[in-house]
Amino acid sequence: MSKFQREKGARNEREATKLWHRLGFPFAKRKLSQYQEKSGVDLEGTEPFKVQIKSGKNINVWKALDEVRKEAKKKEIPMAMVKKDRLGWIVVMDWEGFEKVVNPR
Repeated sequence: MSKFQREKGARNEREATKLWHRLGFPFAKRKLSQYQEKSGVDLEGTEPFKVQIKSGKNINVWKALDEVRKEAKKKEIPMAMVKKDRLGWIVVMDWEGFEKVVNPR
């Protein structure tokens, strides 16, 4: 991965963190230890969500979701925040996670 790609990834992680702050997650922050460990989680402080951030030109959203699913515990909701170059953010989650958000019990 080039220096430019790493910087772009970090920039998008910071941008995603600001979006979580706007949603009322004041403790959301980049998980900097992700670079030492092979973790599928990019943000901390977003409980009950486990969040993977992906950005670029050709993004495999299924792979991104699979990466974060491996890290999520039973009560956590895995999601991928995806930003294609020059476009806005989308959020990808499986139906079970969506159901927990829409109809929490």
